[in-house]
Amino acid sequence: MRLDFLPRSLCLAALLLLGCQIEDIVVEVMEGNGTVELMIHEKDSQDPVDVILVQVTDSYSGTVWQIATFDRSENYEVREGKQVLRTTADLPGVKSVPIYRVMLGKLPEGFRQVIPSDQQIPRFEEGHEYEVFVTGGAHRGRTKFLYRPTVDTNNPDFPHAN
Repeated sequence: MRLDFLPRSLCLAALLLLGCQIEDIVVEVMEGNGTVELMIHEKDSQDPVDVILVQVTDSYSGTVWQIATFDRSENYEVREGKQVLRTTADLPGVKSVPIYRVMLGKLPEGFRQVIPSDQQIPRFEEGHEYEVFVTGGAHRGRTKFLYRPTVDTNNPDFPHAN
């Protein structure tokens, strides 16, 4: 009996599971008063969505802002001088947070900022196209938007590039 098919079968199963996320989270972009807000809700209702990760990327510089309800570094421990993945029993639980509105650059309650790692307000460049990814367990949503802030640079919530 040949067992060399087992690793290939496991890889195929993993790829299938990755593709099993349902894209049913709606992400709408609302701009005004010098701010950009993300309205996040279910596809068929205005109910908040249980979210674990929000990521904003720019085709020029990659991920500009990422917030999450968990810290990936907690998934690893040092054993014999090497960083290794914790056993499943020792992994911290990933808790989702119901969320409806996120202002770009403002950390919602229950989230921690992953990128920028220095906890600075992310810089968004006028005229750049950004893509937003929202993940909530097996559910996800995304949208693209062109950053065109309505000019109110005196607004303290304005994540401008100056």
